[in-house]
Amino acid sequence: MSLATVDITSDLINTQTNVKPNTTWSHFGKLLSELTGVEVDDMKLVINGDTANSKYMHELKDQIVEGVNSIRIIDTNENSVANQLKHDMTQGDVEGVMFQFTKEDYENRKDSVLQWKKENKLGKFDPEYRKKMEEQLELNLKKVESLKNHIGERCRILSTNATNPDSTSQERRGWLRYVGKVREINNTDVWCGIEFDEPVGKNDGSFSGTKYFGPVGKNYGGFVKPITVEVGEQFTPLLDDELALTDEEL
Repeated sequence: MSLATVDITSDLINTQTNVKPNTTWSHFGKLLSELTGVEVDDMKLVINGDTANSKYMHELKDQIVEGVNSIRIIDTNENSVANQLKHDMTQGDVEGVMFQFTKEDYENRKDSVLQWKKENKLGKFDPEYRKKMEEQLELNLKKVESLKNHIGERCRILSTNATNPDSTSQERRGWLRYVGKVREINNTDVWCGIEFDEPVGKNDGSFSGTKYFGPVGKNYGGFVKPITVEVGEQFTPLLDDELALTDEEL
């Protein structure tokens, strides 16, 4: 399998990176964020110079990155760290804001957004952020131990709206079909594969071409975090007026 080389530009950088076959946009977005300093949720992408059809990262979600030669990253958050750094550099009369270098050069630079985030302990470099991620992973691993012997049983999924964590939990029901890693996402997190009672999922039991369960009907499958799953015979199908949609599964 050959790697695809993609030109990456933003207001701060001009570089290249390689993309493995079957890489999803959700996974690729994390790398783009490290390279550009733009948060994934704030990214708008101009792919292959097609400005008229620019897309937000969240529109692409678990689609495969393919046929991409260049990406221009637009930071839609005027108050973001990247935009503030761009402003500071411009105000300082720096000639040509954009940096041009390889990924390795970028990671070793002392004047990059990545280095700035490291020094100021922002994002994944924030000890509190890392602590929360580690705690979340530990909770998921513990929950997996209680779920892995219940594959094939009825379940419900309770999750909050990703854009409003304080909102009321939303509930969907179905069958627990898979417990384990989804390597197309990463080699760390664990997931539960769910066959939903209604077409409220985002796949058919496969992810990036790999079948993990099923196949089930289109949009009847999804992968959710174990801590959102409860199993039990009492979780019979919901009535139509009880169904709720959420955006927290893959």
